[in-house]
Amino acid sequence: MEKELVLQKIELINFKGIKNSTIPFDFKETNIIGANRSGKTSHVDAIYFCLFGKNSDDQSKFGIKTFDENGQIINHIDHSVKVFMVVNGELEVFERLIKETWRKEHGSTEKTYRGDETILKINDVPVKVGEFNSKVGAIISDQMFKLLSNPLFFNQLHWEKRRDVLIKMAGEVSNDSIITSLITISNKRDYDGLINALNKNEDSENYRKGLKAKIKVLEDESKGIPHRIAEVDQSKPEVKDWNSLQSQINDKTTALDIITGAIDNSLKKQQKKQQEQANIAEQIGDLKLKRQQLESQLTLSANKTINENKQKYANLVSEIEALEKLIREKKQIIADKEKQIELIPDELEKLREEFKVIKGETFENKEDFTCPTCKQSLPEDTITTKLTELEGNFNANKANKIAENQKTGKATVQRKNLLELEVKQADELVVEKAKELESKIAEKDQLDIVEKPVVFSESEDWRNQGVKIVQLEKSIDEVNVITDEKAEAEKAELIKEIDALKVELKGKSDIEKADKRIEKLMKDQQNLAQQIADLERQEAAAMSFEKAKMDILESKVNGMFKLCKFKMFEEQKNGGQKPDCITLINGVPFSDANTEGKINAGLDIINVFSKHYKIKVPIIIDNRESVSKILEVEGQVINLFVDSNYKTLTVK
Repeated sequence: MEKELVLQKIELINFKGIKNSTIPFDFKETNIIGANRSGKTSHVDAIYFCLFGKNSDDQSKFGIKTFDENGQIINHIDHSVKVFMVVNGELEVFERLIKETWRKEHGSTEKTYRGDETILKINDVPVKVGEFNSKVGAIISDQMFKLLSNPLFFNQLHWEKRRDVLIKMAGEVSNDSIITSLITISNKRDYDGLINALNKNEDSENYRKGLKAKIKVLEDESKGIPHRIAEVDQSKPEVKDWNSLQSQINDKTTALDIITGAIDNSLKKQQKKQQEQANIAEQIGDLKLKRQQLESQLTLSANKTINENKQKYANLVSEIEALEKLIREKKQIIADKEKQIELIPDELEKLREEFKVIKGETFENKEDFTCPTCKQSLPEDTITTKLTELEGNFNANKANKIAENQKTGKATVQRKNLLELEVKQADELVVEKAKELESKIAEKDQLDIVEKPVVFSESEDWRNQGVKIVQLEKSIDEVNVITDEKAEAEKAELIKEIDALKVELKGKSDIEKADKRIEKLMKDQQNLAQQIADLERQEAAAMSFEKAKMDILESKVNGMFKLCKFKMFEEQKNGGQKPDCITLINGVPFSDANTEGKINAGLDIINVFSKHYKIKVPIIIDNRESVSKILEVEGQVINLFVDSNYKTLTVK
């Protein structure tokens, strides 16, 4: 149902310097004429203030009070605005009054200013803020009122907001139809990623940005490979006589084994002492292990409830994850079945058309009843019998096709009913499991799983074990190993020489590893080049999709307006496009148009929006003197003319 708002009149008392003013409005068109600063804008602000508590610039805090000749606020007076508005033929009166609050403090002879009180009335009956806002909001929101009353408001919005409003009005564009028009046998794989992203409700632009980011990472990685290959190649050691080095290592290892054997013999006598010390160390280890076990038991006992809560917590986490997975799966099933249901009406329509074609078929004789030998017509009775047989076969075949068509139709209807039942059951299960999930999460969040500190020293067993450990540790004597210093020196020298030779010999394996590393880096570079090429094809596919969708959206939006056209996208240097929303008036951007062009463009926008939202509000046209002829509109028009000859505000 269409809604129409018409201003009947407004009454101002002490509002923004206007002491007392009443302006009646013609139900079709009203002209308000005055010089600059004569109060035209103040009257517009008054309408917004009364209905929404803001001025025409969407400010809730602005100067509404009256000042004296010295620039001081005149106190102890009320400030009010009263709006008489006809809504679908019914008069509604709204009033907003600001009343100063003065109070005499204890011990003082004078009253002090304590703030302002807002008094709201509907049809002269005082109401609370919530009731007032609810009543006005049921008629129209502040943003919708500005959108439909101010020709310049829409183009003052951020371009993203303007674009969003226009696209919602134009309606959705089918991604499937666009992709179908772009896919060929040769490029189908390039669109697979985009199709998956769109099926997951991911925006194509974000998908393409993701591809670009991946390409950047791969390119950066690929650029670094030549440098890494050079580094590996430069790190390879000098080639040496590896056989000679290995022979020297073998000779010196044999000499080392002989010296080591001699040293080992001198150490055997000390093994007994070492074994005794090892036994004591083992006892100490056993005691420390028992002490740790005791600490674990004490901790477990002190935190029994916490541990039980931890187990409950873990169980609840598993149950929550399982419920979340089940809900996701059921929602996917619902989506899949709903898509199947959407296709069934087309199937049934196709069957109905097929039924009409079959039903309309009639028997036509196409046989030649001439004897192939003598070329004379066959006997009449033979022809009649043959025709009867042919017509019978035709009717039988027609009946079979009708029966098969009807059978298929019934099966399709049954399949639709079954799918709808399955969707309903799945929906009910999702609701049930969502409640269960909420309950599990609440139960998990209430569990206390923070462990309490345990004072082990309060346990007598723990203290006794500590005493025994200290006593045993004191009984361990250090075992001094006595060796032949000359043999040890020779052994150390041989080990040093062997190690040095092994370092040199290691160069052989280092070279082999470096060569394998270089080979792998070259393969990695080839793989990266292939991955980049694949991603670039996918990026190109996404860009072609976005361009096709952009062209359709822009065409749909521009088809709704008479005077305005909207450039919904901006061409990029790389051949792509990025979202935008520029209003054009005869090819000129809105920001560059003259005042008349801007206002008429705004009226064109208001006409379309009023029709779309099914609501007409008073259109307030400021700077009306700059417009020779305005675009035709259906609702009430209030023109604000600047004329220096009118020192006081005049209504015509």
